[in-house]
Amino acid sequence: PSYITEKEAITTTMNTRESRRLTDFWNLITFGWISPLIREGAQGPLGFHDGERYTGQQDNAETLENNFRSAWNAIAKEDA
Repeated sequence: PSYITEKEAITTTMNTRESRRLTDFWNLITFGWISPLIREGAQGPLGFHDGERYTGQQDNAETLENNFRSAWNAIAKEDA
């Protein structure tokens, strides 16, 4: 049997997490999320909110506005 050390296991886990994080990053920048939306659009008309299913809640306008306002208010409090 092949045994790995604890250090090797930790390194492998960290490399896997970093790889996933970078993959998610590149997927977002290269619009990899749009392929399923295009596929669905080819099968029939898309509705106004169909894109939300593929981009996720964190990308909708209301969530982004709330995040921005929270960050803005925190900075404003620091400066006051």
